[in-house]
Amino acid sequence: LTPILLISFIYFSKKKKNTHHREIFMGILSFIVIAGIISYIGYSILAPWLTLFLLGKKFIIINPYLPKAALFGTFYSIVVLINNYFLAKKNPMVLLMPILVFFYCFLLFILKKNISTIIHFNIIFSFIAVIIHIGMYTRQSFKQGS
Repeated sequence: LTPILLISFIYFSKKKKNTHHREIFMGILSFIVIAGIISYIGYSILAPWLTLFLLGKKFIIINPYLPKAALFGTFYSIVVLINNYFLAKKNPMVLLMPILVFFYCFLLFILKKNISTIIHFNIIFSFIAVIIHIGMYTRQSFKQGS
């Protein structure tokens, strides 16, 4: 996904193809969501075999974390896509992430420090960040459309 996200920034920066930005954005977003669903299902079902085959017996303890990593990776990729879009458009909404990171650091500081809590916190926080970013993207789209 990383190459697509990097190229999307360059594409959204070009004003020439502005009429197709919405379709391309939705296509990339759909691709990320589909890849995330496939990753989540794949890791949920195939984690024991993948871990054993690729990493060996020592790493079987990571199996419960793989589907969660797929969720986090999907949410993170969506936030990066939307943030790249805002950055390419020189939209002040690009400042959402630094503001959210401030709250993230504060909340992380007061959380109970164990791996399970931190993983769940990261998933919840990234999901909230996705909802906020999609909301701001939708709001901006309606403003531009009217």
